[in-house]
Amino acid sequence: MFTNFNAVFLEIHLKVNYFEFRKVIKVGYYTINEFQTYEKVTYYTLQEVDEEGEPIGDSETDNFMKRFMNTKYRSNIQKLFKSIEIIGKEYGALDRFFRHEQSAHGLPPPTSLFSTILNVSDAKIPLRLYCLRVTEEVVILFNGGNKTAARAQDCPNVAPHFNFANRAANSIDQLILSRDIQINGQDLECSETIEL
Repeated sequence: MFTNFNAVFLEIHLKVNYFEFRKVIKVGYYTINEFQTYEKVTYYTLQEVDEEGEPIGDSETDNFMKRFMNTKYRSNIQKLFKSIEIIGKEYGALDRFFRHEQSAHGLPPPTSLFSTILNVSDAKIPLRLYCLRVTEEVVILFNGGNKTAARAQDCPNVAPHFNFANRAANSIDQLILSRDIQINGQDLECSETIEL
């Protein structure tokens, strides 16, 4: 009987893991739009568009904010965006404020820096907002979620956003190299839609 229980548990566990961790790949066309400008950093975001270039729904970052603003994570969202504001006003997008997430980056900053920026004793939050730190003056914010596993790739909540952010970061890096995206100080110019 114990052997049957193990076999049933293993079968259920494998089915759950299969459905939780399957990859969802979002494909579409995006524009890069200004999200928020501060003295030292302009934050941009991606906006999905249709074939005519018309916006489809909210931007990636607005989607992230709306999903968590009226939940138990409201104070976490407020802390996260307060840190984004402080970085933008006081420091600039210094590398040390960003988590390295393969080709992309993540916010909030590492916990010790996050606590320092917010001037609180413990500013650890479970949310991740993925982004691309292009320069100390330009950051492109994507989407994110509630990270419940040590590795983003293993978390059903953030894995799709992590994968999307890395695809977007690679595409944007290539467009910068080919000069299809121009950066001048805090200004980012991209005349074309980006296929992801």
